Order: sequence, then structure tokens, then C-alpha cells
Amino acid sequence: KATLLNLVLALPFNGLSVWSLRKMGATIGRNVYISAGAWIDPMFPDLLTIEDNVLLGVGARIAFHEFRATEFIAGRVTLGKGSLIGGFSLIGPGVRVGEGATIAGGAVVARDVPPSSIAGGNPARVVSS
Repeated sequence: KATLLNLVLALPFNGLSVWSLRKMGATIGRNVYISAGAWIDPMFPDLLTIEDNVLLGVGARIAFHEFRATEFIAGRVTLGKGSLIGGFSLIGPGVRVGEGATIAGGAVVARDVPPSSIAGGNPARVVSS
């Protein structure tokens, strides 16, 4: 399952990526574009919700789980309507990106991003709302 998802996401065919994620349990809206080279955690694709009109940039990563020294964390990731996820950014577990929000390229998002705002940096902070 993980190998298949990683292979499909590496290909430049958006329709195949969206179809594969839906078959694996992800909830994906209409007019969603997942750029080639994006990485979506293959362990829990059912924890992904992408609403309508979302663009996921080249090399963007979405993680649904992480291991810490004393704990395991897993959480749903939701990308709100009309959001833009910049290239090579990382969205961590349990994060909700609000409707119309923009995540700058290379940002590391560990907290929710409010609707209609711009977040960037490591760790990501809201720079404009």
C-alpha cells in the first residue's frame, strides 16, 4: 500500500493521485491538484481531508503521525477550501489549514492556520491575515 501510494504520487498525473488517495480512504473534494513529488503519509491516508479547490505544491509533505521520545501522535489533517500549500512545506499531524489560507514554500506547520491567512517559516507563523 505504501509503495503504491509513493509511486503514484511521484507521477505527473493528478487524476491518478486523487483516485488512489480516495480508494485508500482519504476524503478529497473537487478541483484538487496534487503536484508531482508531493508526499502523503502512507500509513493513515484515511486521516486526510482535502476540500474543494486546493493546490498542493511540488514536494509538499503531509504527515499524519509522528514518534516522540515518550509518545506516539496521530491526527487528522484538513486542508480547507481554496487553500494553497507551497512547495516543500510540511504539514504535521492534527493540523487544520483554514479556508483560503496560504502556506509559504518550505514552511513547517505544526498548529492550525486560520482562514484567509498566510503562514510561513519554521515553525510556521501567521504573517498576514
